[in-house]
Amino acid sequence: MIFSNKPDTKGEMRMVRRMLLALLLCAALLLTACGLPGAPDAFSGADSASAAPDLRLLEWPAMSDAVPGETEAPASGAPLLVDLWLDASQVMGGINIHEESVYPHFSRKYREGGFHYRYGSQVGMYEGVLRCLLAAAEGSRVRVLRAGNERLPDETLDALAGSGAEARASVTRDLLTCAVNPLPSFFAGLSAEDMEGSFYDLGTPMLNRLRSLDASSLENPSLAPAMADALDAQIAAIQSGETDGYVADGDADAPLM
Repeated sequence: MIFSNKPDTKGEMRMVRRMLLALLLCAALLLTACGLPGAPDAFSGADSASAAPDLRLLEWPAMSDAVPGETEAPASGAPLLVDLWLDASQVMGGINIHEESVYPHFSRKYREGGFHYRYGSQVGMYEGVLRCLLAAAEGSRVRVLRAGNERLPDETLDALAGSGAEARASVTRDLLTCAVNPLPSFFAGLSAEDMEGSFYDLGTPMLNRLRSLDASSLENPSLAPAMADALDAQIAAIQSGETDGYVADGDADAPLM
Protein backbone atom coordinates (compact mmCIF):
# COMPACT_ATOMS: atom_id res chain seq x y z
CA MET A 1 0.00 0.00 0.00
CA ILE A 2 1.32 3.42 -0.92
CA PHE A 3 0.67 6.51 1.35
CA SER A 4 0.98 10.09 0.21
CA ASN A 5 1.27 13.36 2.24
CA LYS A 6 -0.08 15.50 -0.69
CA PRO A 7 -3.27 17.41 0.38
CA ASP A 8 -6.57 16.65 -1.31
CA THR A 9 -7.09 20.13 -2.85
CA LYS A 10 -10.39 19.33 -4.58
CA GLY A 11 -11.92 17.88 -1.42
CA GLU A 12 -10.97 20.92 0.64
CA MET A 13 -12.49 23.29 -1.89
CA ARG A 14 -15.74 21.34 -1.88
CA MET A 15 -15.80 21.59 1.90
CA VAL A 16 -15.24 25.37 1.78
CA ARG A 17 -18.07 25.81 -0.73
CA ARG A 18 -20.42 23.81 1.46
CA MET A 19 -19.56 25.94 4.49
CA LEU A 20 -20.15 29.16 2.53
CA LEU A 21 -23.49 27.85 1.28
CA ALA A 22 -24.51 26.95 4.82
CA LEU A 23 -23.59 30.44 6.05
CA LEU A 24 -25.63 32.06 3.28
CA LEU A 25 -28.65 29.92 4.11
CA CYS A 26 -28.40 30.86 7.78
CA ALA A 27 -28.21 34.55 6.92
CA ALA A 28 -31.25 34.25 4.65
CA LEU A 29 -33.22 32.51 7.39
CA LEU A 30 -32.35 35.25 9.88
CA LEU A 31 -33.47 38.01 7.51
CA THR A 32 -36.73 36.19 6.82
CA ALA A 33 -37.42 35.74 10.52
CA CYS A 34 -36.88 39.46 11.17
CA GLY A 35 -39.54 40.34 8.61
CA LEU A 36 -42.25 38.17 10.21
CA PRO A 37 -45.07 39.85 12.22
CA GLY A 38 -44.17 40.12 15.88
CA ALA A 39 -40.47 39.59 15.27
CA PRO A 40 -38.23 41.93 17.32
CA ASP A 41 -36.57 44.72 15.43
CA ALA A 42 -32.93 44.44 16.36
CA PHE A 43 -31.95 47.58 14.49
CA SER A 44 -34.46 50.23 15.57
CA GLY A 45 -34.78 49.23 19.20
CA ALA A 46 -37.26 50.96 21.47
CA ASP A 47 -37.72 53.89 19.07
CA SER A 48 -39.40 51.75 16.40
CA ALA A 49 -42.84 51.90 18.06
CA SER A 50 -42.85 55.69 18.31
CA ALA A 51 -41.63 56.08 14.72
CA ALA A 52 -44.47 53.96 13.27
CA PRO A 53 -47.36 55.88 11.58
CA ASP A 54 -50.55 56.40 13.57
CA LEU A 55 -53.16 54.59 11.49
CA ARG A 56 -55.95 56.13 13.58
CA LEU A 57 -55.44 59.34 11.62
CA LEU A 58 -56.89 57.57 8.58
CA GLU A 59 -60.22 56.91 10.30
CA TRP A 60 -63.15 59.08 9.08
CA PRO A 61 -64.83 60.86 12.00
CA ALA A 62 -68.41 59.84 12.66
CA MET A 63 -71.09 62.36 11.69
CA SER A 64 -73.28 63.21 14.64
CA ASP A 65 -75.00 66.43 13.54
CA ALA A 66 -77.87 66.36 11.06
CA VAL A 67 -77.36 68.08 7.73
CA PRO A 68 -79.16 71.46 7.75
CA GLY A 69 -82.26 71.43 5.58
CA GLU A 70 -82.17 67.66 5.16
CA THR A 71 -85.53 66.23 4.18
CA GLU A 72 -86.74 63.43 6.38
CA ALA A 73 -87.45 60.14 4.68
CA PRO A 74 -91.12 59.15 4.68
CA ALA A 75 -92.22 56.57 7.17
CA SER A 76 -92.28 52.97 6.06
CA GLY A 77 -95.35 52.37 3.93
CA ALA A 78 -96.19 56.07 3.59
CA PRO A 79 -96.72 57.32 0.03
CA LEU A 80 -94.16 59.59 -1.56
CA LEU A 81 -95.17 63.14 -2.44
CA VAL A 82 -94.63 63.81 -6.16
CA ASP A 83 -95.19 67.19 -7.81
CA LEU A 84 -95.69 67.31 -11.58
CA TRP A 85 -95.08 70.85 -12.82
CA LEU A 86 -96.58 71.74 -16.22
CA ASP A 87 -95.32 74.91 -17.89
CA ALA A 88 -98.41 76.83 -18.98
CA SER A 89 -96.68 79.97 -20.17
CA GLN A 90 -97.72 81.22 -23.59
CA VAL A 91 -94.28 80.51 -25.05
CA MET A 92 -94.71 76.82 -24.25
CA GLY A 93 -98.23 75.88 -25.20
CA GLY A 94 -100.80 75.67 -27.90
CA ILE A 95 -100.78 74.25 -31.39
CA ASN A 96 -98.82 75.74 -34.25
CA ILE A 97 -101.39 76.05 -37.04
CA HIS A 98 -99.06 77.95 -39.37
CA GLU A 99 -97.23 75.54 -41.66
CA GLU A 100 -94.96 78.19 -43.20
CA SER A 101 -92.89 78.48 -40.02
CA VAL A 102 -91.89 76.20 -37.22
CA TYR A 103 -91.62 79.02 -34.67
CA PRO A 104 -94.25 81.68 -35.48
CA HIS A 105 -94.19 84.50 -32.93
CA PHE A 106 -97.54 86.17 -32.38
CA SER A 107 -96.91 88.13 -29.18
CA ARG A 108 -98.86 86.35 -26.44
CA LYS A 109 -100.33 83.99 -29.04
CA TYR A 110 -97.09 82.11 -29.52
CA ARG A 111 -98.26 78.64 -30.40
CA GLU A 112 -95.45 76.15 -30.36
CA GLY A 113 -93.93 73.91 -27.73
CA GLY A 114 -94.94 72.31 -24.50
CA PHE A 115 -96.49 68.85 -24.69
CA HIS A 116 -98.18 69.64 -28.01
CA TYR A 117 -97.03 68.67 -31.47
CA ARG A 118 -97.94 69.22 -35.10
CA TYR A 119 -97.03 66.69 -37.78
CA GLY A 120 -98.36 67.72 -41.16
CA SER A 121 -102.10 68.13 -40.81
CA GLN A 122 -102.24 66.23 -37.51
CA VAL A 123 -102.17 68.01 -34.18
CA GLY A 124 -102.25 66.53 -30.73
CA MET A 125 -100.65 66.27 -27.34
CA TYR A 126 -98.01 63.97 -25.92
CA GLU A 127 -100.50 62.43 -23.55
CA GLY A 128 -98.53 59.21 -23.54
CA VAL A 129 -95.56 60.94 -21.90
CA LEU A 130 -97.70 62.32 -19.10
CA ARG A 131 -99.50 59.02 -18.64
CA CYS A 132 -96.12 57.30 -18.24
CA LEU A 133 -95.16 59.84 -15.59
CA LEU A 134 -98.28 58.94 -13.64
CA ALA A 135 -97.56 55.24 -14.05
CA ALA A 136 -93.99 55.71 -12.80
CA ALA A 137 -95.31 57.44 -9.67
CA GLU A 138 -97.92 54.78 -8.97
CA GLY A 139 -98.54 54.44 -5.25
CA SER A 140 -97.48 58.02 -4.58
CA ARG A 141 -99.48 61.17 -4.00
CA VAL A 142 -99.22 63.08 -7.29
CA ARG A 143 -99.98 66.79 -7.41
CA VAL A 144 -100.21 68.52 -10.80
CA LEU A 145 -99.35 72.22 -10.80
CA ARG A 146 -99.98 74.68 -13.63
CA ALA A 147 -97.07 77.13 -13.75
CA GLY A 148 -98.24 80.00 -15.95
CA ASN A 149 -97.66 83.73 -16.22
CA GLU A 150 -100.59 84.75 -14.02
CA ARG A 151 -98.79 85.41 -10.75
CA LEU A 152 -100.61 87.21 -7.97
CA PRO A 153 -98.81 90.21 -6.44
CA ASP A 154 -96.94 89.73 -3.18
CA GLU A 155 -99.46 91.94 -1.38
CA THR A 156 -102.27 89.54 -2.27
CA LEU A 157 -100.22 86.53 -1.20
CA ASP A 158 -99.35 88.17 2.11
CA ALA A 159 -103.03 88.98 2.69
CA LEU A 160 -103.85 85.30 2.22
CA ALA A 161 -100.98 83.64 4.05
CA GLY A 162 -99.45 86.33 6.22
CA SER A 163 -95.87 87.53 5.97
CA GLY A 164 -92.99 85.16 5.39
CA ALA A 165 -91.41 83.62 2.33
CA GLU A 166 -92.25 80.05 3.35
CA ALA A 167 -95.94 80.79 3.91
CA ARG A 168 -96.07 82.72 0.63
CA ALA A 169 -94.54 79.78 -1.25
CA SER A 170 -96.99 77.34 0.33
CA VAL A 171 -100.00 79.43 -0.72
CA THR A 172 -98.54 79.82 -4.22
CA ARG A 173 -98.30 76.04 -4.63
CA ASP A 174 -101.96 75.71 -3.62
CA LEU A 175 -102.97 78.42 -6.08
CA LEU A 176 -101.17 76.60 -8.90
CA THR A 177 -102.60 73.17 -8.04
CA CYS A 178 -104.95 71.95 -10.75
CA ALA A 179 -105.22 68.24 -9.86
CA VAL A 180 -104.35 65.84 -7.05
CA ASN A 181 -104.01 62.13 -7.82
CA PRO A 182 -105.46 62.62 -11.32
CA LEU A 183 -106.60 59.87 -13.62
CA PRO A 184 -104.71 59.49 -16.92
CA SER A 185 -107.75 60.92 -18.70
CA PHE A 186 -107.09 64.28 -17.01
CA PHE A 187 -104.43 65.12 -19.59
CA ALA A 188 -106.85 64.64 -22.48
CA GLY A 189 -108.61 67.83 -21.41
CA LEU A 190 -105.40 69.84 -21.77
CA SER A 191 -105.14 69.25 -25.50
CA ALA A 192 -106.80 72.06 -27.43
CA GLU A 193 -106.11 73.24 -30.95
CA ASP A 194 -107.55 76.68 -30.20
CA MET A 195 -105.52 78.83 -27.86
CA GLU A 196 -108.54 80.64 -26.41
CA GLY A 197 -109.77 79.01 -23.23
CA SER A 198 -107.11 76.30 -23.41
CA PHE A 199 -104.70 75.18 -20.72
CA TYR A 200 -102.16 77.69 -22.06
CA ASP A 201 -104.43 80.71 -22.52
CA LEU A 202 -103.58 83.74 -20.39
CA GLY A 203 -106.25 83.99 -17.70
CA THR A 204 -107.90 80.75 -18.75
CA PRO A 205 -110.77 79.45 -16.58
CA MET A 206 -108.49 76.46 -15.91
CA LEU A 207 -106.40 78.82 -13.83
CA ASN A 208 -108.76 78.25 -10.91
CA ARG A 209 -109.27 74.58 -10.13
CA LEU A 210 -109.50 74.94 -6.35
CA ARG A 211 -113.29 74.65 -6.17
CA SER A 212 -113.15 71.22 -7.81
CA LEU A 213 -110.50 69.89 -5.42
CA ASP A 214 -110.87 68.37 -1.98
CA ALA A 215 -109.67 71.09 0.39
CA SER A 216 -107.95 68.48 2.57
CA SER A 217 -105.54 67.76 -0.30
CA LEU A 218 -104.17 71.33 -0.15
CA GLU A 219 -101.38 72.62 2.03
CA ASN A 220 -103.69 75.32 3.40
CA PRO A 221 -107.19 73.78 3.46
CA SER A 222 -108.69 76.55 5.60
CA LEU A 223 -107.70 79.13 2.96
CA ALA A 224 -109.32 77.28 0.03
CA PRO A 225 -112.37 79.61 -0.31
CA ALA A 226 -110.27 82.78 -0.05
CA MET A 227 -107.72 81.49 -2.57
CA ALA A 228 -110.47 80.54 -5.03
CA ASP A 229 -112.00 84.01 -4.73
CA ALA A 230 -108.60 85.62 -5.38
CA LEU A 231 -108.14 83.54 -8.54
CA ASP A 232 -111.65 84.39 -9.77
CA ALA A 233 -110.88 88.09 -9.34
CA GLN A 234 -107.60 87.67 -11.20
CA ILE A 235 -109.25 85.86 -14.13
CA ALA A 236 -111.89 88.58 -14.43
CA ALA A 237 -109.21 91.28 -14.35
CA ILE A 238 -107.17 89.59 -17.09
CA GLN A 239 -110.21 89.16 -19.32
CA SER A 240 -111.13 92.84 -18.88
CA GLY A 241 -107.57 94.00 -19.50
CA GLU A 242 -107.33 95.78 -16.14
CA THR A 243 -104.58 93.78 -14.46
CA ASP A 244 -103.19 96.41 -12.07
CA GLY A 245 -103.16 94.94 -8.59
CA TYR A 246 -104.08 91.47 -9.87
CA VAL A 247 -101.00 90.33 -11.81
CA ALA A 248 -97.43 90.73 -10.59
CA ASP A 249 -94.79 92.35 -12.73
CA GLY A 250 -93.43 90.01 -15.38
CA ASP A 251 -89.87 90.36 -14.12
CA ALA A 252 -90.76 89.31 -10.57
CA ASP A 253 -89.72 85.86 -9.43
CA ALA A 254 -92.50 83.54 -8.39
CA PRO A 255 -92.09 81.89 -4.95
CA LEU A 256 -92.78 78.44 -6.31
CA MET A 257 -90.68 76.28 -4.03
